[in-house]
Amino acid sequence: MHDRDIAEKQLFDYDDVFADIVNVLLFHGRRVVDAGQLETARDKDAYAATGGLREMERDVSKLVRSDGLVVSLIGIENQSRADRSMALRVMGYDALAYRKQLLDGKRMDFYPVATVVLAFGLKPWTYPREI
Repeated sequence: MHDRDIAEKQLFDYDDVFADIVNVLLFHGRRVVDAGQLETARDKDAYAATGGLREMERDVSKLVRSDGLVVSLIGIENQSRADRSMALRVMGYDALAYRKQLLDGKRMDFYPVATVVLAFGLKPWTYPREI
């Protein structure tokens, strides 16, 4: 299971593969995001929780740039089994990305953050898809 997760992350980190997934899932197949616009983003942070520090890190995330400016951050999460907390986890990742923009302080307008979850399971997803 762990090896498959690593392989999925490596595959989706290729800019052309990432752009294709994003264009199909977010833009109904229209070529809106081009591989040449993508820059790998390491969206990672730690937070205090019961029992010590915990780490949050997206599976794969990319900044989308146009004319040198960041226009969005898009993340892809891989799930091999249904997870009741997935919608809340995604909310945490997205909130972290907005928090980093706020703390950066270089811009007054924030770029949008989006996350897609690819569920690789034999059973249909039965848990909430949104909050």
